[in-house]
Amino acid sequence: MRPAESVYFGNERVLLLDQGFTQLRSEWGLRDVVDDCIAKWCARHGRKVESMELLLAFSHLHADHFAGLNQFFDRPNTRYMGLTHEEMLGFWGMTNYPEERVTLDLGGRDILIWGSPGHVMSEFAYYDTYTQILFTGDMFYRGRCYISFWDEWFRSMKRLIAFVDAHAVTHIVGCHVEISRTGEDYPYGITYEPHEAPLQMTVADLRKAYEVAKTINKPGIYFTGAVFLCNQTRGTTTIDKNPYAYSY
Repeated sequence: MRPAESVYFGNERVLLLDQGFTQLRSEWGLRDVVDDCIAKWCARHGRKVESMELLLAFSHLHADHFAGLNQFFDRPNTRYMGLTHEEMLGFWGMTNYPEERVTLDLGGRDILIWGSPGHVMSEFAYYDTYTQILFTGDMFYRGRCYISFWDEWFRSMKRLIAFVDAHAVTHIVGCHVEISRTGEDYPYGITYEPHEAPLQMTVADLRKAYEVAKTINKPGIYFTGAVFLCNQTRGTTTIDKNPYAYSY
């Protein structure tokens, strides 16, 4: 499944998290979809499109999450995150990564942001105070959580648990779905998932994964009931066949 993009509107600016892998508008016009969404919002609220700044950020430094930035480079009143760790931190004004939590004010709507490394080292978690949705990117999602740096990932999980202990969370949303509603893993690269599980997860799913993670002390693939924790197994998948594989 392609990464899921998220759009958040405030009264002064718009935040688009993750832009996917498609760089050409002629192949898939993410820019056109976003521009149309902003125009419709402005029409409903009596605002001018040019008055709304668009912020383009992403969860982490993998191209399937940021390559779509290319569609927006000539867009006016638009700022986008840079492609180095230092530029990512500078975009949010962070000086104590990953523990520091910063607040992005969209205008009457705050987004809380902090470091969440483990899948990769340059990675963030986002929490929308309006919908109370916690966005965890590829660090925790419904499918194969490829964990490259176990110790960092486990510390990130501890931060997420501490956060949900102190804040109301309606849904936890990652960037992919690679699992069926019955817990069956889809093969790597599949594009046909007729019984795909929903993108959103629960706080209970996070807590269960954390309890399983506490028992892990070596590389391997561990199923939690909602996700596969792939501890340092990036080059492998959980199964090698599936009745829906390559059925187009």
